[in-house]
Amino acid sequence: MRTSDVFDFESSLSHEIVVRTTDEFGAFLEKTFTISVIDAFVPGVDTAPASEVTGVSSVLNGSIADAGDSQGVTVRGFVLGRSPNPETSGGSTLESGAGFGAFTVSASNLIPGRVYYYKAYAHNAEGVSYGSQERFTTPQDRSSALWSDATVSGANWLSSDWFGSFYLTDTPWLYHGELGWLYASGTSSSSVWLWTESLGWVWTGKETFPYLYRNADTGWYHWNGTVNGRYLFYRYSDSQWIDFPLGGNAEAYK
Repeated sequence: MRTSDVFDFESSLSHEIVVRTTDEFGAFLEKTFTISVIDAFVPGVDTAPASEVTGVSSVLNGSIADAGDSQGVTVRGFVLGRSPNPETSGGSTLESGAGFGAFTVSASNLIPGRVYYYKAYAHNAEGVSYGSQERFTTPQDRSSALWSDATVSGANWLSSDWFGSFYLTDTPWLYHGELGWLYASGTSSSSVWLWTESLGWVWTGKETFPYLYRNADTGWYHWNGTVNGRYLFYRYSDSQWIDFPLGGNAEAYK
């Protein structure tokens, strides 16, 4: 049967038609039929939390809760980006086939230590719909060559034979068990630059520590630990023992 008008659920839930058949003698039979119109709408799609998140990859999860019409979901997937609402803020589209039920996509080439936003989406004949927004953070790579010789001793705490116990953050800042907050820079444990509120920039390394080369006065220091809340150093330029309180600044000790 063909119709000249489109049957629209929003306009009318049903339509009546009269079917008539006639034989060669002119006799006929008429019958009235009611055609019920089924509602059609964009798919119902859910976004689920990400799984298997690493520094450079993640598995995105979603599901189709309602196909929306009899033709089903023709395209489904995710939009992923570094900004909220990735479908309008320049996110990438990752397709995951068609059909009903749960679906996944593996996102790769991600950047460690970054927040990502994503939404599941689905297409059918009525249009496209998006699920709720989810987010995840890729962990910072903590196995760089700078601390490759350290072992994990607790949640984000590492222990090094030469550097001692320290806590890594998702930035170059770390918290040393005795030296306090330090900003670390370098690519090898043999050559490490550290910035401290007390001394400014100092250079050391696996074969050098606890000897420190201080950039501000181009001189060598030997760290002798922390005693009664004060740092204790030996300064080779004038053969002096110096100590200062934790959290002191470099300006006071030039």
